[in-house]
Amino acid sequence: IISFGEGALPELRVLILKQNALTLTNGTNPTETDYAPLTQLLASTDWPNLEELDLRICCVGSEGGQVCAQGIAGGKFPKLRILNLCHARVRASGIVALGNALAEGKSPALQVLDVTGDLGEPAGGGEEWTAGLARAMDLSHLSHLSSLLAQTRADIFGEGFASLSQSLAKGKCPQIKILEINASTAHPGASVDEGVENLAGALRESKLPLLERLVLRAGLTEPAGGGPQAALGRGLGA
Repeated sequence: IISFGEGALPELRVLILKQNALTLTNGTNPTETDYAPLTQLLASTDWPNLEELDLRICCVGSEGGQVCAQGIAGGKFPKLRILNLCHARVRASGIVALGNALAEGKSPALQVLDVTGDLGEPAGGGEEWTAGLARAMDLSHLSHLSSLLAQTRADIFGEGFASLSQSLAKGKCPQIKILEINASTAHPGASVDEGVENLAGALRESKLPLLERLVLRAGLTEPAGGGPQAALGRGLGA
């Protein structure tokens, strides 16, 4: 990674580092990593005017996700509007840290959050990271969010998904235009029904008035006569 000194580029507004092995020291070998440069870049440098940070398809990893979260929680990106971590391998402790960091309210201008991809083991963090995201919404720290992209993940399920959709049902993110969620049904005892019903309520009560695109993958199989599938249908038809 290019080394940036403290305050070296105070006017930088867009930083695109996509498709780079940011943390790998030996080609594509995932066992040989160095997070010091990424820490310097994201957690130790102030970016007072940065609006877009694009780390998609990078080997950020869970540890790198924690570094990114540290920077957000530390107020390093006060004007951040777009955070793209699509297929950046941010899982488990990294995605949990990110959810909790957003709840600190230090990036209140965030409009686009893309955490698409990374179908890995959630390591018990799935419910926690979405709960953190829900807290950020409840505290009105994501009131400008227009796109939440979280497809092809294995860590959105159970109470965490229910909390997230409940926050949407409260009208805490009225600017959302694009909502893409992969609610996992692969975890024993972790139902997605409550989350789907909450989302149906948000649609029915017009809590997402600007919504233009909805992608929900939740493995719904109930007949049309009842259950969350029917509730979702009624919400879409409201």
